[in-house]
Amino acid sequence: MASPGQYNPLLDEELSALADNMGFSDNFSTCVTPAPGLASSKGLSEAFLISLADGIEHDEHADSLGRALGFSNTKLTEFRVTNHMSGRKTSKGTKDMLFDWRQKVSPNDQHGVMRKALLKAGLCYLADLHFGTKPNILYVQITPTMNFQYCIDIVRNHYKTVLCQVQRRPWDPNDYIKFDRLYTELHLLQYDRSTGEMRTEPFRGTVNQIMSLKVEGEPWKRLLLLAPGGYGKTCAIAKLAYDWAYEVEGSPMKDIPALFALQLRKVDDDMGLGEAIISQLLGIIPGVTAEKLEEIIGLHEKECALLCDGYDEYTKSIRETKSKNSLVQTLQHKRLKNCQVLVTSRPFLEDDFLQGNLSRVYVKIEGKGFTPQLAHQFIHRYFEARSTPEEEDHLKRFLRANCFLGELIAVPFFCTMICHLHEVKALSEANTRSSLFRNLNIFLLHHAKAKSMIISSEGHHLDNILHALGQVALSGLLQESRKFVFEERDFKDCPDAYEKGLMLGILSKISTPVKHVDHEALSRTSVEFFHIWEQEYCASVYLQHPTPATNRFATLPKKIMKPLSSFQSVRRNLTDSSFQERMDLQTLLNTASSPQKTIVFENMIRLLAGSKNFQICQEIFSHINRLDWRCAVQDQGYTHSDKCRVILHCVSEADAVYLIGKVAHAISNCFRGGRLSLENTTASMIRGIRSLPTDTKMQFTTAEITKSCLTPRLLDSLAGCERLSSLDVRDIASVEGSPQERLPQFSSIKKLAVSWVEPKVLRTLSRCMPAVEEAEVRMRLDDDAAEEDMSAIIEAVGMMGATLKTLTIFAASDLGSVSTEAGQEFGRVLVAGHLETLSVWFLHMSEAGLIDIIKSCQQAARIKLVRFLKCRPVKRNGDACKFLDGLAGKGALNRRTARRITVQVNDNSWIIPHALQASTI
Repeated sequence: MASPGQYNPLLDEELSALADNMGFSDNFSTCVTPAPGLASSKGLSEAFLISLADGIEHDEHADSLGRALGFSNTKLTEFRVTNHMSGRKTSKGTKDMLFDWRQKVSPNDQHGVMRKALLKAGLCYLADLHFGTKPNILYVQITPTMNFQYCIDIVRNHYKTVLCQVQRRPWDPNDYIKFDRLYTELHLLQYDRSTGEMRTEPFRGTVNQIMSLKVEGEPWKRLLLLAPGGYGKTCAIAKLAYDWAYEVEGSPMKDIPALFALQLRKVDDDMGLGEAIISQLLGIIPGVTAEKLEEIIGLHEKECALLCDGYDEYTKSIRETKSKNSLVQTLQHKRLKNCQVLVTSRPFLEDDFLQGNLSRVYVKIEGKGFTPQLAHQFIHRYFEARSTPEEEDHLKRFLRANCFLGELIAVPFFCTMICHLHEVKALSEANTRSSLFRNLNIFLLHHAKAKSMIISSEGHHLDNILHALGQVALSGLLQESRKFVFEERDFKDCPDAYEKGLMLGILSKISTPVKHVDHEALSRTSVEFFHIWEQEYCASVYLQHPTPATNRFATLPKKIMKPLSSFQSVRRNLTDSSFQERMDLQTLLNTASSPQKTIVFENMIRLLAGSKNFQICQEIFSHINRLDWRCAVQDQGYTHSDKCRVILHCVSEADAVYLIGKVAHAISNCFRGGRLSLENTTASMIRGIRSLPTDTKMQFTTAEITKSCLTPRLLDSLAGCERLSSLDVRDIASVEGSPQERLPQFSSIKKLAVSWVEPKVLRTLSRCMPAVEEAEVRMRLDDDAAEEDMSAIIEAVGMMGATLKTLTIFAASDLGSVSTEAGQEFGRVLVAGHLETLSVWFLHMSEAGLIDIIKSCQQAARIKLVRFLKCRPVKRNGDACKFLDGLAGKGALNRRTARRITVQVNDNSWIIPHALQASTI
């Protein structure tokens, strides 16, 4: 037989004859298309595998294919022995191998997996023969002497040596650790639109399984991963690249021929997709051009995947609908529509992906950082890698005693920082985010001195260094596109601070090729702060002690002079004790600011609140209060909870001695509506509630808690709000503390609304609400939740029965179904309570169960109105309605003396007598 790579006319004749027998001779071609019926749409047929096995002549080729298909050397030896069992060379063992493989692979995947295996084994002729002549992207010639495989090998090596090396301490560019020793999975939430409304559910799988996620049965083409800074977006991209580069067994990344991971903050304004790939991944390769790269990727887009990290740091925007930039058009889904493109971003730019058709194109995943379990797993791996396991227990005990830091370990970046600061005994005085960064920078200074990098501190005081760097940091943050990557010339006015920043590890610099690398070997030095939060911290240090108005900002481009002029007013005001220009500052901030900008600058505003300066605190809270959040809610998706979060985080940073007088008045003005909204509540927000001025706490009449863990600390903080009359709790799945733990009592709360919570949440709330008069409960959106939720409702009504007058229950439409036994138990609780009005929506129950509840309502002392609305399968001619017809007839005999109850079942109403009076009629 001919070896692979040589034309075999005999094999051609055999395959043609086989196709003739199967009725496909007209469509058969050995050069252009696969043989229909052999490689069918339902998987690879037996005839196909026999033909393929017969085409493999040498044992070495069969072994190579077997390895590519995942067989062990032991199994390959067995197959080889079978091939020679009869004393002559046959293909029986190879056929057995292929049939064995077929049983383990989904029919839908067999074509692609087999073709890739043939190519990987070097059997390109057989791949072309059976699957068509369109070459795999790896074998496309990108230059006359080079195929695309050469470029992919460079990309793969770049991931192994650069991208997938975990920088254990972000400020130390030389401290790396092997990726698989430290990487810890993230907690992800997937947004589901199938119900007609956005709701989240935990993503079932690991980060690398994002790539195999299917939407309505089809692989996604665009995916948006949203998470705040430091929550592991970049590390998730590195994990995907790691699995691809090392071909990790079982990972979906293994089957992607070409993967390009780009950091958008390093992409220049005029760089297209090909130029960005050359600049960041390939470097200088003679003859390789951006245009040729884009052409090859475009012709093989299904074989490529693109990871774009940091859209919030990208200088361009997908809102530029007329842009001709190839990278922008790819993000806009105008190019490479069949290529999987994953984009990461901070949440404040989510609206960019909701415009036009993009809201239907992009699948949305939200990164929530570490759960407590994942954080502890990371801490264990960190200290295990350092061979100091005893430090793990010390840190965990310290975190339990310091809830603020316990909250921060959910953020992977902070988790790393806290581990190291604890390791070097530099964590004890950190009790706010600003003090944590202060401690970190002090440690970096001492660390540099210990290494003799800075001989003397004279003239190089830490504040001077941070102040000078902060001026550059602020100029970047205030630009419209938010600048995070600088050039050395940006630091020309503070060369000494720049050098010290590099020595300390506050700054890092790297040289990268520029866009026209095919013309001339040019490079550019990029300078970055070790993390965006360090950049924001330096900017906050600068704003605390600004320089006079005459400074380097006068040379900035005109397009950013207007917003900067407002901050120059801030600086002038901060150095002028009379604050004569305060009205100008207020006008400028109202002109240049919005809720969206406040969210963008939230971390820097928070750090400023910890500056121990009365005037700064007053200006921050006055600024937040001046914003029109109502307009923001309507137009941009921001909510009252965003406003509350910003305020509470700022309050938690500020020292208590600065939350008095005018500052306290400014805070109170922020809550004039008396409403407190808490979403994704953090330990800092809880501390912020505790630290609010007393007058502010007394303003609150309504509190809303959403997507939070119901902890004793949270309830204790709300107990200080003594005039709360209404509490709305939504979408809460977890509770801390034991059922026996003592909880605060909210005797002022008269109205309680609970929606989509776990049963233990409702039980916990009912234990501390002794005076609730009106309750509304919405059951979870789960097929199997109704019975469990009903049990919790029964317990809650029993505990609140002494005061509860009105109860409304909403079951999940078409999902809620409860047993007759649950209905009977509910009825017994109603008899013992003082309920006056009962409304039940959408609940599925039997006719007998409904009759039991109605009988119980008749026996309840004070009940006047009972409504069962849109409840199925109750029918007008069913037993329940006939029962009510009979009661209504009896009640008509003596309506003057009987105390009546109004009952409504779906569209029908009855007036029935109280049970005691009905029995005497």
